[in-house]
Amino acid sequence: MKFISQKKRGFTLLELIIALGIMALISSVILPFFMGNYKSLNVTADKSQLHYEAEQLNSVICEKLMEVKSIEGIMDNQGRSRIDSSESVELGFITFIDGEDKENILELKDGRLEIKNILNDEKKTLGGSVNSIEVEPLYKETTIKNSSALSVSIIFKRNDQIYTIKNDVYLRNKP
Repeated sequence: MKFISQKKRGFTLLELIIALGIMALISSVILPFFMGNYKSLNVTADKSQLHYEAEQLNSVICEKLMEVKSIEGIMDNQGRSRIDSSESVELGFITFIDGEDKENILELKDGRLEIKNILNDEKKTLGGSVNSIEVEPLYKETTIKNSSALSVSIIFKRNDQIYTIKNDVYLRNKP
């Protein structure tokens, strides 16, 4: 009777070490490419989100300000009244009367914009990445209170990405 002997063959330790070395070499070449793309993807996502928020918030601000009949008060981000300013004001809040004679407050709090109707205490919160809002009369010879048009700049910031949107808003209900 003949015995058939089979040699059991496996990987040697040396073969495993060589295979791991080759994989490490290939990984060290490919990994920076993927990491660079990952960072780029995050930057693009942040910019896209800021752009979306800016368009939404800009739309609401312009809509509300176009309805303004009169500006009752404006405070800068340091709590000083700037109603008679003809210069740019970094907005804390602005109080205005709309076309339906309702008093409203537009206030910047902790990166969010709050629009509050004083009469029925209705509040709407918008945005989440607002760094600052700057308001100035469009025509330099007037003050904010007397102006029929305002230049509004909204600066957004998220993870070192900054996005600015600027609009000229004509107060159509202002006499």
